[in-house]
Amino acid sequence: MTHRIYVLGFAALVLALSGAGSSALAKTPAALILDSANVTPAPTAYSEIAPGTTYNLGKTGTLSFVHYGLCKEITVMGGKVTLDAKKYTLAEGGKLSKETAQPCPQQLSLAASTAVAGGVVMRGASSTPTLAPTANVLLVGAGASQVTAAKLMDADKRMSDLSYDATTHKVSSASALKSGSYTLMLQANGKSVAEWSFKVADQAQPGTVIVQIQ
Repeated sequence: MTHRIYVLGFAALVLALSGAGSSALAKTPAALILDSANVTPAPTAYSEIAPGTTYNLGKTGTLSFVHYGLCKEITVMGGKVTLDAKKYTLAEGGKLSKETAQPCPQQLSLAASTAVAGGVVMRGASSTPTLAPTANVLLVGAGASQVTAAKLMDADKRMSDLSYDATTHKVSSASALKSGSYTLMLQANGKSVAEWSFKVADQAQPGTVIVQIQ
């Protein structure tokens, strides 16, 4: 079985799996919703949003999201905001409240036994992500519910168990990882369903990595 994933690193999230936002995702998502207040239609936190989606924030609404194409975490206030693949547009008095650079997403194609880097679809993405020693991994998407456990293999082929919360789909290590190369091995009922290779470096931006499994 082959799974397609998107990976995005950004400052710690508490993830609850949910359905898509105001419309079904027929194309590559434009953004991931982080938080909202007084927004119409009301988006679900941590849902991915299709390009062309518009939200009405009125006079008091706020919307926080990670824009995949711009590789930024953004908060806007009031007016209207339209999220597109390469930009977002404010209208009717909407104002930018915060804009912070984030690591760009990548598209990887993961097979059951071998991780094979797929075509890069987002600006600045690389085939082998570099994570901070304390990074966590959060699984999202329809395939996340199939995962029942996670293991870690280092460059010397040594295996260790990772903590996996089947409710939040959060994967974490009990201690900070040392710099080097690793493979995250996702399992379903004792069988490997996907492997993902990454590197760890002390200078990497800390945060949480989102892996979307379709």
